[in-house]
Amino acid sequence: MERSHNPVTRLLRIRLYFVRAMDAGSTEGAGSTIPMNASSVIVAAMLSGAVSLHAPDPKPVAVNLERERKPAAEQVRVITTAELRREIQSHKGRPLILHFWATWCVPCLTELPFLARAAQDLQRKGVDFLPISLDSPTPKSAQHVSTLLAQRVQDPQWSPILRVADVHAFMNSIDPDWEGAIPIFFAFDSDTRLRRTHLGNINQSEVTALVADVMR
Repeated sequence: MERSHNPVTRLLRIRLYFVRAMDAGSTEGAGSTIPMNASSVIVAAMLSGAVSLHAPDPKPVAVNLERERKPAAEQVRVITTAELRREIQSHKGRPLILHFWATWCVPCLTELPFLARAAQDLQRKGVDFLPISLDSPTPKSAQHVSTLLAQRVQDPQWSPILRVADVHAFMNSIDPDWEGAIPIFFAFDSDTRLRRTHLGNINQSEVTALVADVMR
Protein backbone atom coordinates (compact mmCIF):
# COMPACT_ATOMS: atom_id res chain seq x y z
CA MET A 1 0.00 0.00 0.00
CA GLU A 2 1.47 3.29 -1.12
CA ARG A 3 1.19 6.59 0.72
CA SER A 4 1.05 9.90 -1.13
CA HIS A 5 1.73 13.31 0.44
CA ASN A 6 1.29 16.81 -0.89
CA PRO A 7 4.02 18.86 0.87
CA VAL A 8 2.62 22.27 -0.12
CA THR A 9 -0.91 21.70 1.10
CA ARG A 10 -2.00 23.25 4.37
CA LEU A 11 -3.26 20.45 6.57
CA LEU A 12 -5.43 20.51 9.63
CA ARG A 13 -4.15 17.91 12.05
CA ILE A 14 -6.45 16.58 14.69
CA ARG A 15 -4.70 14.74 17.47
CA LEU A 16 -7.50 12.33 18.31
CA TYR A 17 -7.13 11.76 22.02
CA PHE A 18 -10.70 11.84 23.34
CA VAL A 19 -12.82 9.12 24.89
CA ARG A 20 -16.14 9.84 23.17
CA ALA A 21 -17.92 12.53 21.16
CA MET A 22 -20.97 14.20 22.68
CA ASP A 23 -24.36 14.18 20.99
CA ALA A 24 -25.14 17.73 22.13
CA GLY A 25 -23.95 20.47 24.43
CA SER A 26 -21.74 23.50 24.22
CA THR A 27 -17.96 23.54 24.25
CA GLU A 28 -16.58 24.06 27.74
CA GLY A 29 -13.12 24.36 29.16
CA ALA A 30 -9.86 24.98 27.32
CA GLY A 31 -8.27 22.90 24.64
CA SER A 32 -4.76 21.57 24.66
CA THR A 33 -2.10 24.21 24.15
CA ILE A 34 -0.40 23.14 20.93
CA PRO A 35 1.76 25.44 18.77
CA MET A 36 0.22 26.29 15.40
CA ASN A 37 1.93 27.32 12.20
CA ALA A 38 1.01 27.99 8.58
CA SER A 39 1.08 24.32 7.66
CA SER A 40 -1.09 22.82 10.37
CA VAL A 41 -3.76 23.45 12.94
CA ILE A 42 -4.35 20.94 15.72
CA VAL A 43 -7.77 20.96 17.34
CA ALA A 44 -8.45 19.53 20.80
CA ALA A 45 -11.73 20.88 22.20
CA MET A 46 -12.84 19.84 25.66
CA LEU A 47 -16.41 18.62 25.95
CA SER A 48 -17.53 17.90 29.50
CA GLY A 49 -14.05 16.74 30.43
CA ALA A 50 -13.42 14.67 27.29
CA VAL A 51 -11.35 15.91 24.38
CA SER A 52 -13.52 15.79 21.28
CA LEU A 53 -12.67 14.79 17.74
CA HIS A 54 -15.06 17.46 16.56
CA ALA A 55 -14.71 21.22 16.41
CA PRO A 56 -17.28 23.33 18.36
CA ASP A 57 -20.63 23.98 16.74
CA PRO A 58 -20.33 26.74 14.16
CA LYS A 59 -21.49 30.27 14.79
CA PRO A 60 -24.85 31.14 13.16
CA VAL A 61 -24.57 32.03 9.50
CA ALA A 62 -26.97 33.85 7.20
CA VAL A 63 -28.98 31.33 5.20
CA ASN A 64 -31.80 31.46 2.70
CA LEU A 65 -35.02 31.27 4.72
CA GLU A 66 -36.76 29.21 2.07
CA ARG A 67 -33.99 26.61 2.29
CA GLU A 68 -34.16 26.77 6.08
CA ARG A 69 -37.83 25.80 5.98
CA LYS A 70 -37.15 22.65 3.95
CA PRO A 71 -37.81 19.32 5.68
CA ALA A 72 -35.24 17.99 8.14
CA ALA A 73 -34.77 15.04 5.77
CA GLU A 74 -32.60 17.34 3.66
CA GLN A 75 -30.03 17.58 6.44
CA VAL A 76 -26.96 15.38 6.37
CA ARG A 77 -27.13 12.07 8.17
CA VAL A 78 -25.11 11.41 11.31
CA ILE A 79 -23.63 7.91 11.26
CA THR A 80 -21.65 5.83 13.73
CA THR A 81 -18.32 4.14 13.07
CA ALA A 82 -20.12 0.79 12.93
CA GLU A 83 -22.41 2.16 10.22
CA LEU A 84 -19.37 3.48 8.36
CA ARG A 85 -17.73 0.04 8.45
CA ARG A 86 -20.93 -1.50 7.06
CA GLU A 87 -21.06 1.22 4.39
CA ILE A 88 -17.47 0.43 3.32
CA GLN A 89 -18.26 -3.29 3.16
CA SER A 90 -21.38 -2.59 1.09
CA HIS A 91 -19.10 -1.32 -1.68
CA LYS A 92 -17.33 -4.68 -1.97
CA GLY A 93 -17.07 -5.54 -5.64
CA ARG A 94 -16.30 -1.94 -6.63
CA PRO A 95 -13.23 0.17 -5.80
CA LEU A 96 -13.89 2.91 -3.23
CA ILE A 97 -12.29 6.25 -2.44
CA LEU A 98 -13.03 7.23 1.18
CA HIS A 99 -12.56 10.92 2.01
CA PHE A 100 -12.50 12.62 5.43
CA TRP A 101 -13.03 16.39 5.67
CA ALA A 102 -14.66 19.07 7.85
CA THR A 103 -16.21 22.52 7.38
CA TRP A 104 -13.62 24.06 9.74
CA CYS A 105 -10.81 22.74 7.52
CA VAL A 106 -10.16 25.52 5.00
CA PRO A 107 -8.20 23.32 2.55
CA CYS A 108 -11.11 20.86 2.64
CA LEU A 109 -13.62 23.54 1.66
CA THR A 110 -11.65 24.81 -1.31
CA GLU A 111 -11.79 21.46 -3.11
CA LEU A 112 -15.42 20.49 -2.45
CA PRO A 113 -16.74 21.58 -5.88
CA PHE A 114 -13.92 19.72 -7.63
CA LEU A 115 -14.53 16.59 -5.54
CA ALA A 116 -18.25 16.61 -6.33
CA ARG A 117 -17.44 16.67 -10.06
CA ALA A 118 -14.70 14.04 -9.61
CA ALA A 119 -17.12 11.75 -7.74
CA GLN A 120 -19.52 11.79 -10.70
CA ASP A 121 -16.69 11.01 -13.10
CA LEU A 122 -15.44 8.18 -10.87
CA GLN A 123 -18.94 6.70 -10.70
CA ARG A 124 -19.00 6.46 -14.49
CA LYS A 125 -15.65 4.65 -14.36
CA GLY A 126 -16.90 2.09 -11.83
CA VAL A 127 -15.26 3.66 -8.74
CA ASP A 128 -17.33 4.79 -5.75
CA PHE A 129 -16.57 7.94 -3.75
CA LEU A 130 -17.60 8.28 -0.10
CA PRO A 131 -17.06 11.65 1.64
CA ILE A 132 -17.34 11.70 5.46
CA SER A 133 -17.47 14.87 7.55
CA LEU A 134 -15.69 15.07 10.92
CA ASP A 135 -17.81 18.02 12.05
CA SER A 136 -19.57 17.92 15.41
CA PRO A 137 -22.46 15.39 15.26
CA THR A 138 -25.07 17.78 16.69
CA PRO A 139 -28.30 19.06 15.07
CA LYS A 140 -26.92 22.61 14.86
CA SER A 141 -23.74 21.40 13.17
CA ALA A 142 -25.71 19.15 10.81
CA GLN A 143 -27.74 22.16 9.68
CA HIS A 144 -24.53 24.13 9.10
CA VAL A 145 -22.94 21.31 7.11
CA SER A 146 -26.10 20.85 5.04
CA THR A 147 -26.28 24.56 4.22
CA LEU A 148 -22.63 24.64 3.20
CA LEU A 149 -22.98 21.52 1.04
CA ALA A 150 -26.04 22.97 -0.68
CA GLN A 151 -23.96 26.00 -1.56
CA ARG A 152 -20.73 24.22 -2.55
CA VAL A 153 -21.90 20.99 -4.19
CA GLN A 154 -25.66 21.61 -4.66
CA ASP A 155 -26.51 18.60 -2.49
CA PRO A 156 -27.24 19.13 1.24
CA GLN A 157 -26.89 15.39 1.91
CA TRP A 158 -23.67 14.82 -0.03
CA SER A 159 -21.59 13.82 3.02
CA PRO A 160 -22.67 12.18 6.30
CA ILE A 161 -21.21 13.36 9.62
CA LEU A 162 -19.37 10.72 11.62
CA ARG A 163 -19.98 10.18 15.35
CA VAL A 164 -16.95 8.49 16.94
CA ALA A 165 -17.04 6.68 20.28
CA ASP A 166 -13.51 5.21 20.32
CA VAL A 167 -11.09 7.32 18.30
CA HIS A 168 -8.08 5.02 18.41
CA ALA A 169 -10.13 1.98 17.38
CA PHE A 170 -11.71 4.04 14.60
CA MET A 171 -8.39 5.24 13.17
CA ASN A 172 -6.85 1.78 13.39
CA SER A 173 -9.82 0.31 11.55
CA ILE A 174 -9.20 2.68 8.64
CA ASP A 175 -5.39 2.81 8.62
CA PRO A 176 -3.11 2.20 11.63
CA ASP A 177 -0.69 4.80 10.22
CA TRP A 178 -3.31 7.56 10.12
CA GLU A 179 -2.65 10.24 12.76
CA GLY A 180 -5.88 12.16 12.14
CA ALA A 181 -4.74 14.73 9.57
CA ILE A 182 -7.31 15.95 7.04
CA PRO A 183 -8.11 16.27 4.20
CA ILE A 184 -7.23 12.68 3.49
CA PHE A 185 -8.23 10.07 0.92
CA PHE A 186 -8.16 6.28 1.38
CA ALA A 187 -8.32 4.13 -1.77
CA PHE A 188 -9.79 0.63 -1.32
CA ASP A 189 -9.84 -2.03 -4.02
CA SER A 190 -12.90 -4.10 -4.91
CA ASP A 191 -12.10 -6.49 -2.03
CA THR A 192 -12.13 -3.51 0.40
CA ARG A 193 -8.37 -3.74 0.93
CA LEU A 194 -6.61 -0.42 1.49
CA ARG A 195 -4.26 0.12 -1.43
CA ARG A 196 -3.18 3.75 -1.19
CA THR A 197 -3.67 6.97 0.81
CA HIS A 198 -3.35 10.59 -0.21
CA LEU A 199 -2.88 13.24 2.49
CA GLY A 200 -3.75 16.83 1.62
CA ASN A 201 -5.61 18.53 -1.21
CA ILE A 202 -5.89 16.47 -4.36
CA ASN A 203 -5.84 17.31 -8.07
CA GLN A 204 -7.02 15.40 -11.13
CA SER A 205 -3.72 13.64 -11.80
CA GLU A 206 -3.58 12.47 -8.17
CA VAL A 207 -7.16 11.19 -8.38
CA THR A 208 -6.13 9.30 -11.50
CA ALA A 209 -3.19 7.76 -9.60
CA LEU A 210 -5.51 6.58 -6.80
CA VAL A 211 -7.88 5.02 -9.31
CA ALA A 212 -5.02 3.31 -11.16
CA ASP A 213 -3.95 1.60 -7.94
CA VAL A 214 -7.40 0.29 -6.98
CA MET A 215 -8.25 -0.84 -10.53
CA ARG A 216 -5.21 -3.10 -10.87
